[in-house]
Amino acid sequence: MLTFPTALFKPGTLRKRIVGASIGGGQSVSGVSQSAATSAGGHWVFELEGVNLWDRAKFNTWEGIAAIEDNGATQFVVPICDRIHQPFGDPKRLLGIGNGDDSVFDDGALWAAEQITASITGSAALRATRLTIACDHTVEVGNHFTGWHLAKGQRMYRIAQVHGQGGGSADISIRPPLRQATSDGFPLDFDNPRSVMTVQGDMSATLEMLKRGSGKVTFQESFGPVDG
Repeated sequence: MLTFPTALFKPGTLRKRIVGASIGGGQSVSGVSQSAATSAGGHWVFELEGVNLWDRAKFNTWEGIAAIEDNGATQFVVPICDRIHQPFGDPKRLLGIGNGDDSVFDDGALWAAEQITASITGSAALRATRLTIACDHTVEVGNHFTGWHLAKGQRMYRIAQVHGQGGGSADISIRPPLRQATSDGFPLDFDNPRSVMTVQGDMSATLEMLKRGSGKVTFQESFGPVDG
């Protein structure tokens, strides 16, 4: 499966949203209304805007990806490249290795070997939203991680609540719910959060005076058969 080169394009804005559906039960006489979720926890939408395409090679690479995404039929693994909001401390101080194209993260950090080791403690059911994890770093609300499921591929999750942690263990709530049941020791990747996605709409690109280009693209989580 192809990986979208988020770090190469360096979007000016990256929005990560969990989109779901709910149904309302109307409003009572006292003015109270209730809603119930109907989307099994929702799905991810990534919006990349202000993508730097000023370099000719980057612009042509963007155009090539736009050609092979086949109107949303092609799946990509899309990394968010957002280490500053991950539990590293200061991401700029990480020792890392460069990408083959010499690109780095927006905050100047290089890609690195695994810095955070984490896994699920005990088994967890399909659609579980509360997990106990073993982790060698202190995790926080808003951190993201990826689990590589055998049938569902690479799926990203967000820590919604931290109920308690200490001694290398954390009790957390996540969204969206687990995409697949897991067993004890299932590894979690905090270093490079990413998800299997497809392009929603088209990959637009503009040229300014034939010298400077910018692009934007929206990805949505894909639930079709995956090959990685």
